[in-house]
Amino acid sequence: MTAEARGAAQQYTVEALEGLAQIARNSDSDAARVSAWKAILGRGHGRPVVSVDAQVDTQITVVTGVPKRDTLPAPELAVEAIDAGGRGDRCG
Repeated sequence: MTAEARGAAQQYTVEALEGLAQIARNSDSDAARVSAWKAILGRGHGRPVVSVDAQVDTQITVVTGVPKRDTLPAPELAVEAIDAGGRGDRCG
């Protein structure tokens, strides 16, 4: 979003919050009221922080630089396909 578009949208902030407050207070729909209150609270206090507790067992190898051409495997050895039967067939 451009700064110009952001500025144009921001001029409606107060009116938008007032409209959300009207919906939150007066709507016949519970879903609309909850959605409006969530929007108001999210803008006023920020969204809740979500924490994730995970254990990841992965080894990462970082390779820097470009290998010399003579250290690369021959093309026919570099690509191996596994067919649906689980057999390894050479490609290339």
